[in-house]
Amino acid sequence: MDKVFDYSFKLNIQFPESKLSPGSASTDFAYIDQLLEALCQLIRATTWPESRQGEFLDYVTRDVHEFGLAIREEAAAGRWTAAASLMRPLQERSEFALAAAIDSEFSAKYIKYMESQIGKSFTGKSRNLVESARGTIRRWEVGSNGKDCLLQISVDLNKIGSELLHNGIGLSRESEEIVRARSGLFKVMSGRVHLGVVNVLLAIKVLGRNNTKAWHKALGTVSIPKA
Repeated sequence: MDKVFDYSFKLNIQFPESKLSPGSASTDFAYIDQLLEALCQLIRATTWPESRQGEFLDYVTRDVHEFGLAIREEAAAGRWTAAASLMRPLQERSEFALAAAIDSEFSAKYIKYMESQIGKSFTGKSRNLVESARGTIRRWEVGSNGKDCLLQISVDLNKIGSELLHNGIGLSRESEEIVRARSGLFKVMSGRVHLGVVNVLLAIKVLGRNNTKAWHKALGTVSIPKA
């Protein structure tokens, strides 16, 4: 019987994160492990503002690490469909972190939005926070003469993450049978974790709390925009 679900190995792996992550599309977890360890130490070492903004940043950056760790563990176990489904929430949490650092009122927007959704039994528009975060980051990029197309890279990656979250069927089976599918998926996931760390690093820098050994060590693991 001819295979029907053979789309994954036909994907042209020319993703934006190739600018950020190692060129090899292998499934060596050493680099992701390095990123996650650096992120863990960074979060522990950062002293957040004693405010609603700081509390929100503490929560959301821990989420970034948790999603990254879950992606790594699911992929290592061969559960590539589950791992791929976690890429978009990791990205969005990291964008929330950067937006909250740029605009101290973003956390207030988050609380207001969630209260509104609870009041509507979660029937309201579900993309308001993501759109708000990206609008905040976009204005910041423009005002800071750009951040090496950081937001556009995130938007492009989100398209991939969204498709894999909602429509990525059978990725685990494909990756078992087709080596190119496995390495391609791993490349996407590595880039997603990488850019998540970049967003957290930038958030801490925006707050002026980047004078720690952990921040500089984490900086050494990624390609972060200079501006």
